[in-house]
Amino acid sequence: MTALPQTAPKKELELQKKKPTAVLLVGGFSGLGIHALLTIMRLFPRYFVNVVFMSVGVIDSATFQGVEEVDRVREQTEEALRRYVELARGIGVPADYRFSIGTEAVSESEKLAGEVAKEYERSIFFAGKLIFERERWWDRLLHNETANQVQRRLQFAGLPMVILPVRVLE
Repeated sequence: MTALPQTAPKKELELQKKKPTAVLLVGGFSGLGIHALLTIMRLFPRYFVNVVFMSVGVIDSATFQGVEEVDRVREQTEEALRRYVELARGIGVPADYRFSIGTEAVSESEKLAGEVAKEYERSIFFAGKLIFERERWWDRLLHNETANQVQRRLQFAGLPMVILPVRVLE
């Protein structure tokens, strides 16, 4: 992560739960999540006081191998979230994370978002979505539509969600 500017905070960065909070839905630690975080900071300079990273570790019923599999998914999910929090704090933004483990990402995300919104009352939810310069019919099959499904559910629940486009140049 040497390409991103990082600063050591002069004091512990405290979360202010009554202030505007960007809640970023992420999967593993990747360029999509990093790009989404930096886009939020660029589009809304000095608006969001906190960022909360939110993720769902999905247990695939087809490959479920027992308690060890649940522990592995939990560890991977939490490790990715810790890396996002470290990145945000490194650029001077107070951050935390929330996650759950389940068999279905959309319904778990909806439930977790409701909990986060109660804790951070001025939350706006965000997710990144890959968009292609020349979209082909199979791009939608290969690239997850989870962000759209979560957005629809959160809107019906009265929670604002923004999908940030991440361009893929071909």
